[in-house]
Amino acid sequence: MLLPLVRLLVANGVTYPQLVAALKPTFLRAAHAELTASGKRISDSAISIVSGVHRKDVRALTSEGRVPDRVPPRVQSLVNEIMVRWSSDPRYAGQDGVPSALPLRGDGSPADDEPSFEQLAQSVSRDFHSRAMLEEMLRLGIVEIVDDRAHLRSERSIADRAFIEMVQCVARNVHDHLAAQIAGSVTFQPKRAAKVE
Repeated sequence: MLLPLVRLLVANGVTYPQLVAALKPTFLRAAHAELTASGKRISDSAISIVSGVHRKDVRALTSEGRVPDRVPPRVQSLVNEIMVRWSSDPRYAGQDGVPSALPLRGDGSPADDEPSFEQLAQSVSRDFHSRAMLEEMLRLGIVEIVDDRAHLRSERSIADRAFIEMVQCVARNVHDHLAAQIAGSVTFQPKRAAKVE
């Protein structure tokens, strides 16, 4: 059931930490609804036990015992962080504020003060080689290489909006199908074995 969803997310650059950040409030809402339906006292501990979400996260995500309707801002992936820094840091933009085309690597000399994609990627994280991050951005269509320079594709935001609209449509349809399928049978009730006389 989850594999098609996860493939869709991965194909569009949504990472595991981003999915977990979105799932936590959903688990809290489901636990809150389950406790309410069963007439149980609602507390951070009870929600934590029912949902499996750590109590400190329950406390951080709830306000006065209520789970917010809106999901908190999503955790940024490394690719998102690179895009944000490239778009907002004056070192990586021209005088017009437009993200500069960056050489893939600096020449390594002390006199080389031109920023490179490698420098940008390492300023975000040194856990991954800059080439691996560049390959991921190429796969997602965020960057293109022209004359050994990385160019941030401005039209990517249009593709992002199209992806969000498509996911919203899928979410509505999948939600309705799952809700209809499990209506009235949220808790699994095993059948009792028939008595043999």
